Amino acid sequence: MFGFFKKKQLLNDASLQIASSITNMLNVQLTLCRSSDKILDNWAIGYIGGFADGVLQYKGIGTDETGTAVMLMVFGSIFGDKKRVECFEKYVYLKESENVAVLEGERIAGNEAFSLLNGSSKRAIGLTAYCHGLNQGFRFRQS
Repeated sequence: MFGFFKKKQLLNDASLQIASSITNMLNVQLTLCRSSDKILDNWAIGYIGGFADGVLQYKGIGTDETGTAVMLMVFGSIFGDKKRVECFEKYVYLKESENVAVLEGERIAGNEAFSLLNGSSKRAIGLTAYCHGLNQGFRFRQS
């Protein structure tokens, strides 16, 4: 189904800049979570996908080829080029399967992305809170 993602995606400068911005916004949290074994679980995958999706929605980019290419760039930046397709496919599959943990991570991340971009918040902490077991007003569901 996602075999065509394995081909090199051509992105324009704006798309590359958006992918880089998303990764940069997540970098502080990712640095704090690197030692966590939770970074590849369903909730974290949902959070990363949801954060990227939130930024894309805010920028008016849909789930077309451009949006997919940006998502693949983000997943590649975070999990490495060799795992980008695997992690993205996992995110899409679990989202379509309505996995509770993925949907919860995605919801929290989307809200944080919108809050950052519209200026109502100065930081996103959902992933860090999850990876370190800090319940900062979030309810984390795992599965």
